[in-house]
Amino acid sequence: MKCVCEICAKEIEWVPGQLNWTSTGTGMGKGTRSSKKFCSWKCGNKRQSVALRAAMAKPEYKITLSKAVCKALSNPEVRKRKSEVMHVLLANPEYRKQHNKRAANQCKKRKSEKMLLLWTDPGYRNRRARAHCAAMAKPEVRAKQHATMKRNGSYGKSKVEDRYFLKLEEQYGKGNVERQKPYGPGNKWAADFYIPLIDKFIEVQGNWTHGGEPFDANNSLHQEILQKWKKKAESSLYYQIAVQVWTVTDPEKRKWAKDNNLDWEEIFSKRQ
Repeated sequence: MKCVCEICAKEIEWVPGQLNWTSTGTGMGKGTRSSKKFCSWKCGNKRQSVALRAAMAKPEYKITLSKAVCKALSNPEVRKRKSEVMHVLLANPEYRKQHNKRAANQCKKRKSEKMLLLWTDPGYRNRRARAHCAAMAKPEVRAKQHATMKRNGSYGKSKVEDRYFLKLEEQYGKGNVERQKPYGPGNKWAADFYIPLIDKFIEVQGNWTHGGEPFDANNSLHQEILQKWKKKAESSLYYQIAVQVWTVTDPEKRKWAKDNNLDWEEIFSKRQ
């Protein structure tokens, strides 16, 4: 009787009552009309692999397997044999390399899953934000951060800032414009540009978090925008930062610059 292999679709001869490749046991068994037939042991094993993966995906299988493993490892002899086998395997540099790579990937995956779960918790995000603000309140922390970011070139830049930088260099000469110049009480802020020749600080407010214009508590439109941002800030750390920047940090910068007679200018980009 002719039939087709379930895996590779190869035509095979199936004889009732004789040994045929099936999906039961080791793949060999007496063939019947209801048997699942394969052309070779490789195809039979593939079918077994598919069935095993499907079984392992079930939670009850994982629980049963976990209990069986725990029970086996409670036996000192089993643990000793397992240790001896691993010792022999890890003596092979190639296996050790693959083992370490596999372990590192599993650790990275578990860490990513754990962090993803943590960041979905608003309480955790708020604690992280408060801890960050507390750390950044220390002058030594800000100075270290500034030095590291300047050294690594990791300060955020935008196309708007780059355009202004080129214009300022044309006006004051190349090398006469500094970027990310610390200022403020304890150097807690960094100006986008500083021009030593005229001792001037310039802030380019190109990001939407600056509101497009200075915040005015008496402006009804500003209050309307602020309420929308606060509502979104309940589930978004980015909007929490935006509220802080527009209503607290930026006004604080303006007041400090005015009180200390600092030549300080802010430029709001038209594209917010």
